[in-house]
Amino acid sequence: MIIISDNIRTKDRLRWQLGERVKELTALHRTALILNRSGRSPAHTLRSLAQAIARAWQFSEVAAVKITWAGKSYASKGFKKTRWSQKADIKAAPGQAGSIEVCYLKARPPAYRGPFLKEEVLLLNSLTVMVKTYLQNVVYQEHQAKAKAVLEWQIRKRTRDLTKANTDLRRELALGRRRERQIKTYQEQLKSLAEKLSTAEERERREIATDLHDHIGQGLAMIKLKLQTLQGQNANSGLGREIEEIKELSQQAIKYIRGLIFELSPLVVYELGFGAALQWLADHYWQKYKMRVVIRTAGRSRALGEDLRILLFKSVQELLINSVKHGRATRAEVAVRWLPRRLEIRVRDHGTGFGRVTNGEFQPDLKSFGLFNLKERIVQYGGQLTVNSRPGQGALVTISIATKAGVKG
Repeated sequence: MIIISDNIRTKDRLRWQLGERVKELTALHRTALILNRSGRSPAHTLRSLAQAIARAWQFSEVAAVKITWAGKSYASKGFKKTRWSQKADIKAAPGQAGSIEVCYLKARPPAYRGPFLKEEVLLLNSLTVMVKTYLQNVVYQEHQAKAKAVLEWQIRKRTRDLTKANTDLRRELALGRRRERQIKTYQEQLKSLAEKLSTAEERERREIATDLHDHIGQGLAMIKLKLQTLQGQNANSGLGREIEEIKELSQQAIKYIRGLIFELSPLVVYELGFGAALQWLADHYWQKYKMRVVIRTAGRSRALGEDLRILLFKSVQELLINSVKHGRATRAEVAVRWLPRRLEIRVRDHGTGFGRVTNGEFQPDLKSFGLFNLKERIVQYGGQLTVNSRPGQGALVTISIATKAGVKG
């Protein structure tokens, strides 16, 4: 009988222990479900948990639970502090601590630790770990939400700043383009005005040259003829020497007037055409500067407009002057090449040359402003002027321009 009674008690104890373990596992499973529910606030979750886990204890009818976190408490119904309690601390993050406390509201028989079983101590520790993990995740999500909010604010602010900067930049670019167009317009107007002034000046110089030739030059020629007649009629008058001196003075005046006419406006370019004017220019430079100028022509020549003819003649004249005065050249060559729609003029000398040339482009300075101005005038007519020169190796200036060229703008 005693053995049978012991077996019955053993079975009852095992059945009881099995029931307690089932309650503990159920509590762990229910805790996991509560902690993993989405869309619930931490306060709601902890409050639900405090109500649920009290059922896991051996004397659940007198068990009550309080969960403390971040200065707030979430307790099951009827919780109060008693001397039959167990407690586990929660440290989820620096500066944020809490605890889970289980109390029996009435006295119960002593067990492993007070009235609590060893398994209940382990259960409380396991629940604390689960709650700690849950709260760490809450803290992480709060930090993540704050960081996201800060980042979104920074992105919105940066976007506003970039939008404003982009707007300002577009405004500045538009203003720059408008100013650039204005400057270009002013430049075109200035070039047009300069060309008109140059044309008016050339017309005025031609009129003065014509007056000098037709009046003063002709008058001096007539004086010279009269003196010759007078000298023949009064060979024995004793005035021969004086008349000869006056003839010599007249001849010097005529020579001076011819040089002045040439400098002002060589009438030959109007009267003889471009090719003949160049040949006349070569003869003039030989007589005046003793510089031999060879004129070479290739291709079929055509008539040029008066403005273009004057421009090209004066360009060649100025280049030869540069060869004599600056390059100290004693010989030069002017090659005129008539192309189907363009005219190419190459003026080469064998003087001292100069070094202000980069990649065929002449680099102007104050001393060579005349050459720079010449290039600008050629460009104004839609042509090109390039310079190739090295110190000691002479200079080659090439002008390329359409035969129907005119002033732009």
